[in-house]
Amino acid sequence: MKSDNGHYVIGILSLFFVITMSACSGEKKTEQTTTDSTGVTFDKVAAESAAVLDQLHNAAREINSACPVLIDPATRLDSAQVLSEAALQFNYTLTTASRDDIDLQQLAATTKPALIESVKTNSAMADLRDHSITMVYNYRDKNGEYLLKIPVTPTDYAK
Repeated sequence: MKSDNGHYVIGILSLFFVITMSACSGEKKTEQTTTDSTGVTFDKVAAESAAVLDQLHNAAREINSACPVLIDPATRLDSAQVLSEAALQFNYTLTTASRDDIDLQQLAATTKPALIESVKTNSAMADLRDHSITMVYNYRDKNGEYLLKIPVTPTDYAK
């Protein structure tokens, strides 16, 4: 698997995110009077969280409608799923390798930095970063056997 695979992934998916996540920033939210000591409105936070969750579900549906998608000759995006209002998972298959052929430590070591860099620098990912979304990249081999999950968290891309 190429170490710049994350760049291919982000490029293809960014169009989906731009369309679906941009609605979050333009929505008008109603504020209620329940606040904490910092003045944060609880109902506003709940409404924003629900709006983000809704947009993540829309993004996952859009991605899934285009799947499967070959990212490169050895990697296929199979689906996306919402794990929570703060996490979106992408499910991939490495189409040319079996678990026995893969050094999982090397795969994680080369792939995670590329994914983090793509999330940090891709302007289309700004809404995901702004909403502190964790992106989880789940990999399986050509036989469908689980290989590994690589989370890219707000802490990773804030560095």
